[in-house]
Amino acid sequence: MAWTKSSKNGYMYAETSAVIASSTNEQSSDTITDELGGKKIICGINVSTAADNVTPDFEVWGSPDGRNWVALKENVSADLTPDVLGVKIFYVDMTSEAAAYYKLVVNVGGAVNLGTSGRYKFFYGVK
Repeated sequence: MAWTKSSKNGYMYAETSAVIASSTNEQSSDTITDELGGKKIICGINVSTAADNVTPDFEVWGSPDGRNWVALKENVSADLTPDVLGVKIFYVDMTSEAAAYYKLVVNVGGAVNLGTSGRYKFFYGVK
């Protein structure tokens, strides 16, 4: 999986180029190396094939080295509605956060069983 990036009117938008199959595991995006700290961002997932009707969470994590991670913004969403097609978009205030690396995380700790049929892409946007 890698990020595909584009820009318009000073805003940068990125989404994963590979579609992620849902599972019972915690899932995360590729590492984000763009600076998200000190900014307000939009982020989320785009569901192209529905998963099971469960309530997975969505968080933004940060890392100083790209290996050790901590949740910077927990419970961005407590229910992504992975059984409903389309974009799930969230506005996240990262103005008091800072890290060298970031990632988007779904189903933290593998808390729920998403099934195996769901497919989605991660995305984020920042100015």
